[in-house]
Amino acid sequence: MHMTGHGYSIYNTVYTVVHILHAMYTYISNHGTEAMLDALPGLPKWYGIKEMQANWLGDCSGCYFEFMLKVNNKPTGERIAAYTSAPEAIYGASHLYILPSHRLLHGNNGLKEILQKKCVPGKDSLTSVTAINLLTNQEIPVVISAKSEFEGSLDTKIGVPCIRPDDAEVAQSLGLASENVIETLPDGSEKLANSGEFTGMSRQEAINAITQEARNKGVGGHLTSNKLKDWLVSRQRYWGTPIPIIHCKACGPVPVSYEDLPVRLPNITSFTGKGNKDHYSFTDMNPGQSFLRTLPLASGYEKDVDKLPVCVTKDYHQVAEL
Repeated sequence: MHMTGHGYSIYNTVYTVVHILHAMYTYISNHGTEAMLDALPGLPKWYGIKEMQANWLGDCSGCYFEFMLKVNNKPTGERIAAYTSAPEAIYGASHLYILPSHRLLHGNNGLKEILQKKCVPGKDSLTSVTAINLLTNQEIPVVISAKSEFEGSLDTKIGVPCIRPDDAEVAQSLGLASENVIETLPDGSEKLANSGEFTGMSRQEAINAITQEARNKGVGGHLTSNKLKDWLVSRQRYWGTPIPIIHCKACGPVPVSYEDLPVRLPNITSFTGKGNKDHYSFTDMNPGQSFLRTLPLASGYEKDVDKLPVCVTKDYHQVAEL
């Protein structure tokens, strides 16, 4: 929604209130980008659209790696994905770098207060939070950046001093240690050093081997660009394709079983327009409360009341007719 600086919509005088909502995303930043880019040459020419699409996708030479966060040597339960443009140099990481606008400094999570106390605007701020790389098992500190934005659409990246001079500057100013993991040979070629089982590989061999190992372990490694963000697909309205997820108080979000698909909307014949502060998906939730518990499930389960966007809805109905 387009808003003025005073919280009003630019289209009318309705005052807009910001609510923190749970939402679903498609994980496009970490999966499938390289495949989409590779498929473009095989498509027919069409008014420069292929070139525009390639520019939107960006250069798929980097990847995300998954990290587990700790405070005072205790796991926090938080996991985070961070991007690097040089996956082959992951053993040379010195810090995990986040923006001041990162979700961990806002919203509802256990690290918010800790990180906010350490955050000094305009200054690189070393925190007491550490991140364990789930591929290499290396533990590095979390640093809140002095910058307001990174390249592309990133809000989290891995600092690798031996590759990037700006990362080296941050590591030096904060006294952070790191390994030089790229060795240049007399003939000008480069190979990996201090990189565990990948030591001695050429850089290209290491990119392939390290990203494949990460994919095998389910901790990242999908080549992608720094431009794409995950796509928010939750829509707070009655009509549309229901998100096929149920929420369990004990085990979290669980996919609806194949046998119970498709999830159908309740038959609501009239609306009061009152809504409900906890469930924005229905114009009026009162006659639709049974929708939350219509599957043969144990108590403690609720359906996701949000809907998927229109482009998904069109595909949903097309597939349903097949």
